[in-house]
Order: sequence, then C-alpha cells, then structure tokens
Amino acid sequence: MGTIRSKAISGLKWSTAGRGAQVLIQIVQYAILARILTPADFGLYSMTNIVLGFSMRLGDAGLNSAVIQSKEMNRRRFSTLFFLSLLIGILIFAGINLAAAPVERFFKTDGLIELLFLGSIIFLVIPFGKMYQSMFQKELMFDTVIKIEFVGKLLGASIAVLLAFMGKGVVSLIWGLVADHGFRYLTFFVLGYRIHYRLQLVFRLREVRYEVMFGLNTLGTTFMNYFGSRIDKILIGRFLGEGALGFYEIAYNLVLQPLFNVRPILNRVALPSFAKIQDDREKIKKYYFDAMEYLSLLATPLMIGIALTAKSIVMILYGPQWEASIILVEILALVALFELLGDTFRSVLLALGKPRKTFYWEIYVTILTMVAIGISVQFGILVVAFALLATRVLNFFVKYFWMVRSEFSGVSADYFFRTFLLQLLYCIPMVLVLVLLNRYLPEFEAYIQFVINGLAGFALYFTMVLLFEKRKIAHVRSFIGLS
Repeated sequence: MGTIRSKAISGLKWSTAGRGAQVLIQIVQYAILARILTPADFGLYSMTNIVLGFSMRLGDAGLNSAVIQSKEMNRRRFSTLFFLSLLIGILIFAGINLAAAPVERFFKTDGLIELLFLGSIIFLVIPFGKMYQSMFQKELMFDTVIKIEFVGKLLGASIAVLLAFMGKGVVSLIWGLVADHGFRYLTFFVLGYRIHYRLQLVFRLREVRYEVMFGLNTLGTTFMNYFGSRIDKILIGRFLGEGALGFYEIAYNLVLQPLFNVRPILNRVALPSFAKIQDDREKIKKYYFDAMEYLSLLATPLMIGIALTAKSIVMILYGPQWEASIILVEILALVALFELLGDTFRSVLLALGKPRKTFYWEIYVTILTMVAIGISVQFGILVVAFALLATRVLNFFVKYFWMVRSEFSGVSADYFFRTFLLQLLYCIPMVLVLVLLNRYLPEFEAYIQFVINGLAGFALYFTMVLLFEKRKIAHVRSFIGLS
C-alpha cells in the first residue's frame, strides 16, 4: 500500500507541475492572440470548441475510465477496446461534418462549417493513442503522460501564434488544436505499443462487456458534466452572439479553463489510486478528506486573489480592449473555487464502482444550470455569470447531503464544511487589505498594482496559515522535500 501511496504522491507532483506549465502556456498564448484577434474570432473558436469538446467526451465513450478501473485487462481485451475506439473516432468525424450546417444555423453565424471540418480531423488521430494513454495512467506512469502532453501543448500554441501573426485569423486556433492532439496521441501510440500491449487483430465485444457497460455508465456522467459546464457558452453564443461570447471566452480561459486543467490532476491520480484500495472504504474516506483539505488550502486564496486583482490581470495580459471581461473574471473566479472544491468526489464514486450515482448528480447539475442560465441570458452576460455562481454555491452544499453523507459513515456536517470553509476565514484579512489598497492607493501602472496586491495578499494569507495550520505547513514541506 505504501508503494501505491508513493506513486500517487509522485503522480500528483508530476501532474501539478505539468498541468501548471500547460496552463501557463495557454494563458501566454491567449495573451498574445488577444492583441491580434477580435472578440468575434474568440467567440467563433469557443463555438467550435464546444462541439469538439462534446465530441471528445462522446468519442472516449467512458473507455478510458473503464481501462483504468478494470482488474482483468489483457492483450485481447485491450485490442478489442482499441479497435472499438478507432471505430467510434471515425463515426465521430463523420457525425461532426454532418452536423456542421445545423450547428452553424443554431448559433446564427457564418464560418463554423469550415472550422468544424478542420477540427474534426483530430478524431481520426485520437483513437490511436487514447487507450495507451489509459494504460500509462493505470500503471501510475504520470511522468510520461505529462511530458507528452506538455510538448503537445507547446507545439500547438506555437503554431497557433505563428499562424495568427501570418493573418490566418480564427483558423490559427484550430490548427493549433490539431497539432497538439496529433502529436500527443501519436506519441502515446508509439510509446504505448512498445511498453504495454502489442495489438492483436481481434474484435470480441462479448469479452469486454464489463468495460463497455462501465464506460457507457461513465459516458452519461461525462456528457452531462460537460454539457452542464458549457451551457453558459452555448446560450451566450446563441442569444448574445459571437462578440459577447468572445469577451466571456477570455474571462473563462483565464479562470475556469485552468480549473478544467487542474481537475485531471486530481482525477487522474485519484481514480487509479482509489481504485487500488476500493475495498477499504475508511482508507478512501481518509485520503479523500486529506486531499480536499490541502486543495482548499491552496485554491481558496488563489481564486479570491484573482477576483480581487482582476482589473490588473486583464490589463496586463490582454489590454484595454478587453475591459468588458474584468467583471466576468471577478465572478468566474468564485465560480471556479466552488467548482474545484466540489468536483473530486466523482473519482471516489467511480473507484467504488458507482458511475450511475455520478450520472444522477450530473443530471441534477445540468438541469439546474440550464434553467438558471436560460432565465438569466435575456438580461445580459453579467447576469449569466452571477446565475452560474449561485448554482455552484448551491451545489457545493447539496453535495454533502446527497452524496458524501451516504457514502461515508460518521461524517458530520460540521466536519465536512470545516474541511473546506475554514480557509475562507483565513482569507478575511487578505480581502480587507486588498479592498482598502484598491480603494485608497494611487493609480499605478497595472503591473505595479498587481505586484503590490499580490505580495500583500500572499503575506497576509501565509501568516494566517502559519499561525493556525502549522501541521499542514509541515506536511507540505515534507511533501515537496523541504524537510
């Protein structure tokens, strides 16, 4: 068990470093492109990405999680799943191109058909490496996964920026996406074929019935999760147009997109780690709450800090032409905080073999979000952002009463909420001081304002943690090898 824990810790370190680097690459990429492309360009890219992102979840068919969770994987089973994934990829490619015209009509805009055709090429490549990526994760070989993903992200961003400077417009972003995924999954295939299973020309669906059924159950959850998390973009694009969606996309990419990059850090490490101890519920409970305690210790000040320094961040990264995105960044930073703290329990349920329960949860979240956004979109993009925040705060509290309490005995409401909300109290001095600085400090250049606020906020929060959480500080120091 110690080996599993050490591999999980190693995986968390690699995943954190790798995902952090990828988030940084994407932020820099958007900072450059925001000074070249228009809000309408970013809106069109967001519309395209909604379709491609949904198709990626559909194309995975839950088989990635099934391979990781399965205790009886062998060469023949793996080969069948590989060819099944390849077949699904071809069908997805065809489906996107058949649906391109109706999608363009839905969003009431021009140019989506060509963008969707170009983006759909990735579905002819992803299946070659997807199953092998699952094997690397199953064996907790996170260093290999992160290195491949990092190089792919850097390659894709470089190509997107180069093409944008050449005047290719929104197509630059799509070509960057194709380059990223092409490199990533072809590399997984080449390395995985050598290290893991060599393919057999076999296709026996009956033998992988468990994996397929498990995958279908998780597919429903994944689809509902994705749809629920993108319904804001869908309705903004449909009713407010690509220009408004472009401003929202910039704020979304700065705050929520890093969240969706952080989620796999936790789920990628948590699912295989929890799966290996799935018969010891008490140990899963301990690991889960330990992980959430440290996550909230880091995420709470970060997201609140972003909300309080949003003006400086937007001006530094994107320029004054994106001023309309500032208030959106402030609101979405708080959305991201509650999203992150409420999400990881999904890995626990999957490890316990309960994908159906996660599916029911996602149905609830999706319906609630759809109703809230559907009502608020007629009042403008700002009201949409506030409605999204309200749903995420509500979901955070509902999750305890519906899910956590039913799976873990002896978890009181006081214990659950104290795990997450104590850090909010530690942030109070930081919030008060930053509000005062923003109100009474003279107007400096944006980067000077950001440095002053950042240093003051970090010092205050770190002091509070140092005073009241010495045990956690000692554990973090030990975790990163400083003691």
